[in-house]
Amino acid sequence: RGDAVAGLIIVFINAIGGLSTDVNGSINDFLIGLYETFGKFSPESSSDDWFHSELVLFWHTNVVYTRIPFYHFIAEARYNGAEVVNISPDINASHTHADYQVPINGASDPAFGLALVQVMFEENIAN
Repeated sequence: RGDAVAGLIIVFINAIGGLSTDVNGSINDFLIGLYETFGKFSPESSSDDWFHSELVLFWHTNVVYTRIPFYHFIAEARYNGAEVVNISPDINASHTHADYQVPINGASDPAFGLALVQVMFEENIAN
């Protein structure tokens, strides 16, 4: 289930033209299969690109506690006008730093993600 949700989130982020980061770039791990398949180390940007964001999604994560060294990039994005949305069934430390809280059941997030993608395609706001 975790891989399916992660895949759905990546598809959603790519559909809206967003950037998502990968911990491998942060810790300098190397996935040879990724390099051999796509010809590059990582198809994603590093955490320092977060401050270029216009929209930041915390999707079932508590970034304030789990990504402490990188959270300041999100704070800088908010300072520059980015909106932060926390999609989570619980109230956590990241909730207080979000502009919007979407209280979602843990098992319903794939349906929620698919609904977001459907609306984006119907309203022609995704390329």
